[in-house]
Amino acid sequence: LRSRWQSWGHLGYMDPYIFTSLEEEFGVDRFEVFWSSELPVEEAFQAAFGVPVDKWVMSWAQGLYGSVDRGPAVPLNATLLTFLTFGIFGGGALFMGRRRA
Repeated sequence: LRSRWQSWGHLGYMDPYIFTSLEEEFGVDRFEVFWSSELPVEEAFQAAFGVPVDKWVMSWAQGLYGSVDRGPAVPLNATLLTFLTFGIFGGGALFMGRRRA
C-alpha cells in the first residue's frame, strides 16, 4: 500500500507523522488493516477507519495548523486604515482649497 499511497499524493516530510497519527487515533490493528489492504487507498481508508480520507486529512491538518478563514473579506484593519487615509487626504484637500479662496 505504501507505493499506492505515494502515487495517490506525496505528503513530503509529513509522511511519517500522518501515519503515526493514524495509528494513534485508530489503533494499530485498524491501521494494519488499512496498510495491508489490496483496495485503492481511498476505499481502504474508508473500510479500515470508517471515515473518508479527505475528511480525516482535513480535520488532521486543521488540528495541526488551525483553521484558516477563507472568506473573501478584506481584513478590518485594512478597511479602517483605508478610510483613515481617505479622511486625512480629503481633509487636507479641503483645508488647502479654503486657504486659496
